[in-house]
Amino acid sequence: MAPAIPAVKAVSSRFGDRLDRNVAWGVGSHAIGVLVVFATTPYIARGLGAADYGLMSVCMAVGLWIGFAYLMFSKTTIRFIGDALGRGAQEDAANAAHALRRASAAAGVGASALLALIAPWVIEYVLRVGPDKKELARSCLYAQCVYIAFQIMASVESGVVASFQRLDLFQTIRLAGVLVQGVGWIACVRAGGGLAAVMWWMTATQVAEWIAYTAAARALLQGPTGPPMRVSAWGERFGGFGGLLLVGFAVGQLFTPASRLMTGMLGNLEQVAYLSIIITLAGNLRLLCVHIDNALLPIVSERSGGGDAAGVREAYLRSLRWAWLTLVPLSGIIMFLGDDFVRTWINAEFGAGVRPFLALLTAGLAVLYLSAIPSAVLQGIGRPRAWVFAIVGAGFMNIAAGALFIPAFGARGATYAIALSGAALTGSLLVIVARTLNVGFASHLRCLDPRVALATIACGLIADRLPRFGNGLLGVGALVAAHCALLAVSSPLWLTGEELGAVRRRLWASEAS
Repeated sequence: MAPAIPAVKAVSSRFGDRLDRNVAWGVGSHAIGVLVVFATTPYIARGLGAADYGLMSVCMAVGLWIGFAYLMFSKTTIRFIGDALGRGAQEDAANAAHALRRASAAAGVGASALLALIAPWVIEYVLRVGPDKKELARSCLYAQCVYIAFQIMASVESGVVASFQRLDLFQTIRLAGVLVQGVGWIACVRAGGGLAAVMWWMTATQVAEWIAYTAAARALLQGPTGPPMRVSAWGERFGGFGGLLLVGFAVGQLFTPASRLMTGMLGNLEQVAYLSIIITLAGNLRLLCVHIDNALLPIVSERSGGGDAAGVREAYLRSLRWAWLTLVPLSGIIMFLGDDFVRTWINAEFGAGVRPFLALLTAGLAVLYLSAIPSAVLQGIGRPRAWVFAIVGAGFMNIAAGALFIPAFGARGATYAIALSGAALTGSLLVIVARTLNVGFASHLRCLDPRVALATIACGLIADRLPRFGNGLLGVGALVAAHCALLAVSSPLWLTGEELGAVRRRLWASEAS
């Protein structure tokens, strides 16, 4: 018989409460971060102009493609330190962190040097800017060189903080970085600093985050350490796991909307700017799942290290339920009200026809990013090979579907490729985890309750027909608030009795306090 799904807020174990608290921290900080992005993006885009904003988007995408190793270091750190903490081996955790710090520093310098080396080629053949923009493009790419070096090094330090399941500290530092970056960008634009100042401010913010995460990680890892690990020993212990993750994340770059949608528009920076704003809107789905992943992976690593298979299963089901209850409503807001944001951010003419494309892209990305939950489980229990096989297979499907649909349908064809390959990836990972953890179909169905999707669609249709109070951010915010209120009213239809009871207890406790 399939194990029953534990209620999201039911107190069934100490680590279950910890998972709920960490997910709540992630979702809450994500909501604040979304507000910052929504408030600052229109100002930055208009202040820089479409061409410079498009150049900024492509430079950031290039930095992401070159520096994606930060994902591998983050997951590897959480996996091995979480496993050591689960076994009670504090010294082993400290030694692993020390070795990973040295490796990440080498990788960061290497990625930075690579980008600096190919910068002239990127300017000429990828950015395709005119002579008047080449110096600006060079400055932006050099800022990205410094940025990715510190991003890769910070991934180990933030991974240490996440391994100790201090997601409150982890998210506080991240959110502070988002706020400082947003305020600094506005100040740069107001002062007339232009795009170069914006890019270098982003780099300075990343350096500050690295300093903050390093201080937090060293405070958590107080304890004795053994002799420094030799390179050969590092490769034997971490190299296989990290190498597999590196291959998986490299293939995973094919799934990013920027990889698929921007490629055919690199010669037109204004079109890239418009498209990047749409990607920013839909990309919030990925960040939401990343926060839930960050809460799940350290617990799975700890439980796996302690030999607690039932704990791993419970953490997986609770996280899958969390992802569904947050991903679907957010997708509904973007699908039904996203064109209002685009009209506010860009112009009414462009926003008028963007809804079908945005709805299709959002649906495809929601399915794709749900794969973060089973991916975290496979990484946490030390089975990255199954994850890599699934993502490589879906990557080939993405390439084949793109070659078939993009020539015929353009950007819409790219969304078809994302949706098909994303569904294949998520479905295959769910099957692999179900067989590995012995989780039945009924338990998955209780987590991925279709009533949540139906309620979201109904609330979105109602909110979409409400009168618009102006075309500014306040008018769009009023529509989003109405949509959320409708979801709250309909929650008894799609939340379990245990979850509703937990919400009431939380509210009463808040009133009492």
